[in-house]
Amino acid sequence: MKKILILIILLIGVFLIISWDKKETQDVSKINTLNVGENFTIFGEPVEGDLDNDGDLDQALYVVEQPGGSGSFYYAVLAINNAGEYKLTEKMFLGDRIAPQNIEIKDGRAVYNFADRKAVEPMSTVASVAKSVWVHYNKNTNEIGEWVKDFEGEANPEVMKLDMKKWIWQTATIDGKEVNPKDSSKFTIEFKKDGIFGASTDCNGIGGNYSIKDKQITFSDMMGTLMYCEGSQEDVFKGILENAESYYFTSKGELKIELKNNKGLAIFN
Repeated sequence: MKKILILIILLIGVFLIISWDKKETQDVSKINTLNVGENFTIFGEPVEGDLDNDGDLDQALYVVEQPGGSGSFYYAVLAINNAGEYKLTEKMFLGDRIAPQNIEIKDGRAVYNFADRKAVEPMSTVASVAKSVWVHYNKNTNEIGEWVKDFEGEANPEVMKLDMKKWIWQTATIDGKEVNPKDSSKFTIEFKKDGIFGASTDCNGIGGNYSIKDKQITFSDMMGTLMYCEGSQEDVFKGILENAESYYFTSKGELKIELKNNKGLAIFN
């Protein structure tokens, strides 16, 4: 009788393992069939975890865009599980020709670990600077954004700093006309504590120096790669940096850069 009971328990265990493996295989298969966009492919294996706090397992992925030329643009994207069907969020730009390492799920957020270059290094340099980007999912809007770990007071302008995160260009008003990036995730700027900045556009990477004094800001010694991209908005973005005069933060967690001679205003978040 005891042997029969042990056999039954073993059979149940085998059945549960097979069922779990089958479900996991089906989930990965569903993810691999999702349309991540033209010129985009999934890089590596998805990592699962509950990212919308509903008790089921969602997926975090690297996707890479290779539109031709030397660029390989990497993005974070989440696949949110809704009753077994997955819905992709928008993509969040991580970098050009970075070296993805892995993805971890911590505190209900996806942490993307990868190697990048220093802001002043050319694209030909091997990526060797370790970086981690925490990605937070907003269940109400199905949007993702970077979460700054251990930063308290995103909505308190008094404690916000330029070097607290990677800023993403959202919109601008230049000479009275509204200008919106076609893909805001490709236009980013990151400030280092040593007065160096690095930026990305929909075409080239840009680096250089910046200086601040009493909320006045100046970008200088800017240089970048020289790839040509038809239809690029890079010149508009570079113009914002070249004409920057002052900056301030808002209670919405935004960085606003005012342009010289009252030419306009650019908004980042």
